Amino acid sequence: GTEAALADKLRNLQVDLVFYDGSYVEGAAVLDAMRGHGVNTIFLGGPGLAYPDLLKLAGPAAEGAYYIATGPNPAGLEAARAFVDAYRAAAGTDPWPQSLQAYEAINAMLNSLDRGIKGGQAPREAVRQGLVSGQYQGLSGPLTFDAQGNLYVSDPAGTTKLIHEFGRDGKRIRD
Repeated sequence: GTEAALADKLRNLQVDLVFYDGSYVEGAAVLDAMRGHGVNTIFLGGPGLAYPDLLKLAGPAAEGAYYIATGPNPAGLEAARAFVDAYRAAAGTDPWPQSLQAYEAINAMLNSLDRGIKGGQAPREAVRQGLVSGQYQGLSGPLTFDAQGNLYVSDPAGTTKLIHEFGRDGKRIRD
């Protein structure tokens, strides 16, 4: 198929790195075809690959592949220990970066909604105003929003690691 033809081209070009920025379904097929055609170069995927199902679809071909996440690994955050434990208990697996981001987004909105309703605002306005007027202390650090309600990301210490490596048995082995 298309993935096999791509893998052959990559092998012939002897590339040093393949960057793939698509979904985990197609990424798994590309990765599997690459490894099956002897292309063992570094494979770096965008945030669309940051899903546990990539490991199920690509199998052993995913070992050693990297992906760029839009947030830190929750298991590496001391403040997120209770979240990680609860997630493991409920899902049977470690949370991925987007799991913590979704949790924090919902909590920031609920916190804003609660404050706004207590202050007499309508729900929609409460959330919007709450996000743009304050800062929410999340498990990964403070969350600040701009005037339009977009998340402002700051990591002045440079401590957030956003490139993660897939390892054996569906685990991330290195952040």
